[in-house]
Formats: sequence, structure tokens, C-alpha cells
Amino acid sequence: MRQALEDSERISELLKDAKLTQDWAGKVGQASVGQGQGFVGQMQQVAGVIASREAFEAERDVFYVELGGFDTHADYRDAVATRFNDINVALTTFVAEMKAQGVWDQVAVQSVSEFGRTIATNGVGTDHAWGGNHFLIGGGVNGGTIHGQYPELRVDGPQSVSGSGPMLPTSPWEAIWKPLATWMGVEDTQLAKVMPNLHAFKDGIHLPKDVFS
Repeated sequence: MRQALEDSERISELLKDAKLTQDWAGKVGQASVGQGQGFVGQMQQVAGVIASREAFEAERDVFYVELGGFDTHADYRDAVATRFNDINVALTTFVAEMKAQGVWDQVAVQSVSEFGRTIATNGVGTDHAWGGNHFLIGGGVNGGTIHGQYPELRVDGPQSVSGSGPMLPTSPWEAIWKPLATWMGVEDTQLAKVMPNLHAFKDGIHLPKDVFS
């Protein structure tokens, strides 16, 4: 506990000298009150740590930021519109910041969620499901590519599990974690330890090879 408090104090002192180029305070005001503004603030702090990377003596860093509010059981349209705007504000500012710092080619941002949503409505919103879409952005990413197979969006389609429309994923999480891990410097001989289920999926079918340039 003492070490954690000391580290937190040290980080706060280092971040005071972080020089950022974007109007982060103004961008915070463009996000929704509460979680949205908090999310923009989290991205600002990540940008500050990256700007202070020499002081932190960092070679590689992994940051986790969080945005809630996607519980769309009863309010799909407004909730998604609000949260997507929050994400857009945060990422647009972050990308501009990374480019201004000259490190965009060394940064990758991956979305993650514990579950998807049904394609059919429950009458007022959507319910929990399995498969979903995710994005990966970064200066070294081969953008504009959809990996995996886009499902047939109908409740009686081949990827639909039931009449409410939870969709079976066509790609495993390993499909993105393998190229990300390799890009981060994980050796091929270490991949099985990082992803113990990797052996169950084949390159070219489930695991794309052209994610990064």
C-alpha cells in the first residue's frame, strides 16, 4: 500500500510537467456530463504519460481506459448516440495529440467489451449477446479493413443463436491479440503462454496476418 501511494505521488508530480498540444479542457466540455467527460479525461491522462515517457523511463506501456453506459436494455438509441459521441471526441483529440507528439506510428488503440448485444429489439432496447464488432486504430495499422466474416443480420440466419438475435462470433479474441502481441514485441515462442488457446485457431482462417504494416 505504501509503495502504491508513493508511486501515485510520483506519477502526479511527473504529469505536472507534461506538455500537451490539444485543447483538452475544451474537448471535455463536448462530451456528456459524467462518464463521457471522465473518459475524455482518461485519454488526456494517457496522453500526458506518453508525453512524459522519458521521465517515466518507459519502453512499452499498456493503458486501460473505461467507458460505461452501454446497458441498452431500455434505451438503445439515446445511449448509443451519446456514448459514440463521447468516444469520437476522446479518440479524435487523442489521435491529434499523438500525431503532434510524433508518436502516432508507435501507438495502437483497441476496443474491448465483455459481451455484445442482440440484433433484435426487446421492445424498448437490446439484450445481452455474444459476438460484436471492434475497432483497432494506430499509425502502424493497415486501416480500412474488415477482418473476419460479417454475419447475416437476421434472427433466423446461420450465425444467429436464437430468435432474439445473439450472433456467434466468426473470429476469436486471438485474432486481434496475436498481431497486437507480436507488434508489442512478444516472440513467437512466447505466444502460447500469452494466449493458451491460440493452438485451436489457424492462420489465414481465424488469424489475420496483415493487421500492421
